[in-house]
Amino acid sequence: MVSGGGVPTDDKQVIGLEREVMMVAWKGLDPYNMLAPKQFQAPRNTLN
Repeated sequence: MVSGGGVPTDDKQVIGLEREVMMVAWKGLDPYNMLAPKQFQAPRNTLN
């Protein structure tokens, strides 16, 4: 018995933590904080 839906895509097939990681990655964020941190931009008078 074959369904007419075809092969499920990744977004239809993932569940749980894997789905949360995929959704964060789609938003362009870093799900595991593995990327280099963005440069800290502080005013000159607050340093030290």
